[in-house]
Amino acid sequence: GGHITEIDFGFISNEPLMLTCLDDQGHCLAIFKDATRVGPAQEETAHPETPTIRGISLDTRGAKILRIDSRAPFVLTRFWVKQAAT
Repeated sequence: GGHITEIDFGFISNEPLMLTCLDDQGHCLAIFKDATRVGPAQEETAHPETPTIRGISLDTRGAKILRIDSRAPFVLTRFWVKQAAT
């Protein structure tokens, strides 16, 4: 199979999201951690039931495995992966 060269996704989550890119030997190539937390301040807004969609665009050249971790369920609003042929 090919390598993942680029990813772009949007998500809604109440907990930080961690993205790990691994090569075919399982070595970590890149870690992205979204540290944004939805705090108590958001409860004061007019529409607390519509959390902000956050987006990530990442250069993952050489990655074979993409792992997404979160301590809470999350929603992917878009997910786009670009792969190289070799």
